[in-house]
Amino acid sequence: MPAAAPAGALGGAAPFIIGVAVVVVVGLCLWLLFKTYYNLRSSAASVTVKLYGKAPVTFTLEKKGWLFGTYAAIPATFTFTPAAPGCAAPQPTSASSTAAAPASIDVVGASIGSNSISVSAAGGGTTVTGSISATVTE
Repeated sequence: MPAAAPAGALGGAAPFIIGVAVVVVVGLCLWLLFKTYYNLRSSAASVTVKLYGKAPVTFTLEKKGWLFGTYAAIPATFTFTPAAPGCAAPQPTSASSTAAAPASIDVVGASIGSNSISVSAAGGGTTVTGSISATVTE
C-alpha cells in the first residue's frame, strides 16, 4: 500500500480560510460600490477680500447613492465658524440650502491678514465638514 502524501501546514483548514477571505473581499468591494457618498461643494476654495469689503461664497451639500453615480444637491443646514476672530468673518454664521438653491454667505474683511472659515453641513442623515481660506488685503 502506497504511503499517503503528507498534509500541508493548514491541512483541511485551507479551503475554509480561502473561502472566508473571498467572502470578506467580495463584501468589502460591494460595500464600497454601493455606499452613499457625500460632497461639500463651495464656489471658492479660497477668498481674497479687501478690508471692510465683502466676497460672496455659495455652498451645496451633494449626495450620490453609489460609487459610479452622479452627485445631486440635497437640502442642508450650514454653520460657519472663523478659526480666529477678527480677520475675516462669515455673515451670516448659519444658512440653509435646498436641492435647487445653494446656501450663500458673505466673507467680510474686518482686519488685514488671513484666516480659515470652518464649514459644517448637516443634511441627508449626515454631517460633512470642510473649510475655506480667507485673506483680507488693503
